[in-house]
Amino acid sequence: MAWFILIAALAIFTILGNLLWGKIFGRGELMPPLESETARQEVLANNSAAIASGDFAALKFEVVARGYRQEQVDAVLQELIEHSQELQIKLENMQLVAPQRNKKTTIVKEPKNV
Repeated sequence: MAWFILIAALAIFTILGNLLWGKIFGRGELMPPLESETARQEVLANNSAAIASGDFAALKFEVVARGYRQEQVDAVLQELIEHSQELQIKLENMQLVAPQRNKKTTIVKEPKNV
């Protein structure tokens, strides 16, 4: 009989603890999206401007229950990939041009046979 009372008390404490936890910290619902589509577009535009200027601390994302809004993160990552590829192409072009600038034409005179 004592085991039954102990198990019932444990079940009651577990249920009450879960209810209290849910009231204090929430139950993990998704947060509502930004008010309008223009607000989302502003976030994407601000992130694009931050990437273009190299100010990665200015990147902003809408916060949802388990992190950041996935489509905003994906858009920033795609833009960073494209920016990185553009820089890589510029670097390769500079490396191709640089050796041509540094080449010096040397004239070698052959000795005359006497």
